[in-house]
Amino acid sequence: MPSQKCVTVGELADGLSKCGVPHMGRNRLFSWLRASGYLGSIGATWNTPTQMSLELGLFEVALRTVRRNGVDIIAPTTLVTSAGQEYFARVFEQYEVR
Repeated sequence: MPSQKCVTVGELADGLSKCGVPHMGRNRLFSWLRASGYLGSIGATWNTPTQMSLELGLFEVALRTVRRNGVDIIAPTTLVTSAGQEYFARVFEQYEVR
């Protein structure tokens, strides 16, 4: 069960964009997180936190039920913890518009 201070990656991207990180949207942030090794980039690990990210407390995973083609499947949703929000705010501080 995720904590109440978790946000989606899209919400984090919105927050970073409002804080002056230029051209930061949900898809671009997901891409950066995969390329930087925070999220998996292959097969079943796609957009799920790496072991390192989980150990750092940057992400949590919530499971939800989704119906696809008439079949219910369990799908993971990656959420950014409050510690992760602070961490990525510091990482992207260098990109702030001054």
